[in-house]
Amino acid sequence: MKGAKAKGCKIAFSSDGRTLDSKISRSLARAPYFIIAEGSPDNRTVIENPGKGKGSEGGEMAARALVKERVDTVVTSNIGPKAAKVLEDAHITVHAGCRGTISEAIEKCLAGKLVATRGASYSGCLESPGTAKADQ
Repeated sequence: MKGAKAKGCKIAFSSDGRTLDSKISRSLARAPYFIIAEGSPDNRTVIENPGKGKGSEGGEMAARALVKERVDTVVTSNIGPKAAKVLEDAHITVHAGCRGTISEAIEKCLAGKLVATRGASYSGCLESPGTAKADQ
């Protein structure tokens, strides 16, 4: 994602909190918040995840909210098949398998160190062993 700085794209991070020191949430569907940075980490907004606590439809609801926000890229730890399909259909790049804080992920993203993923990083229960893709 080396062109992120040049394009000034809009990047959404699934987050456990509202600050750049917050951890990347364990899953897109269960993230309490999305931190959306546009062009620079200083130009950011925080939105609540409308899919949190919505069961099997939570991931799809979260993904649709990010499409509505017109993000270009999503950075998360895990993403399910419904959310992955919504984002793929909207031509939104997904970086799954990410860990650490939002600020660490921003640095990696802007440095082009995150690899885009296709599809879900898990296909069932998040607690199922061996379903997540490689960590980033």
